[in-house]
Amino acid sequence: VLRSPLPLATKTWILRCCERMGMVAIAPFQEQEHVNLVVIAYCLCRCCPTGSEAALFLRSVLTHAWHVPLQVKEFIERKSDVYGLYVVKPGTLRRMREQGLQVAVRNFEREVWQRSMDNSAMYLDIISHYSSYCCFLYVQGLLKMDDILLKWLAEYTRLLMEFKA
Repeated sequence: VLRSPLPLATKTWILRCCERMGMVAIAPFQEQEHVNLVVIAYCLCRCCPTGSEAALFLRSVLTHAWHVPLQVKEFIERKSDVYGLYVVKPGTLRRMREQGLQVAVRNFEREVWQRSMDNSAMYLDIISHYSSYCCFLYVQGLLKMDDILLKWLAEYTRLLMEFKA
């Protein structure tokens, strides 16, 4: 939370909520044009521990404080609740951007045609596009992906989720 790009008032509210075990009256103000910050706050709060009734209550208070539009939730809910990789239909990038989400794009068409990158180089290239403000990466130009690259990327997205918790 402290290293996130969230506004100071939002960070303070989250920490105060944790300190008081969810007993806070007013959720922080959310600007509709900053949907990416709402997504970041929601995802951080969703990583709260769930080991006790008090922790479950706190997680519920934190996650329900954010007004994430249904069209955006479709892109942030993990199907397996573990990994953050999806194969999507054409038009998904346009739909994500229409919702105001910050999406990095990496097209590997030239590298695939030239056969100039191995799995390790592709992996490093892909993860380099994530930042504190950009948590979506749209990869294009790969007609197929080696199992090992898919495994590494899946583990990376799982690692991010565990790290944020």
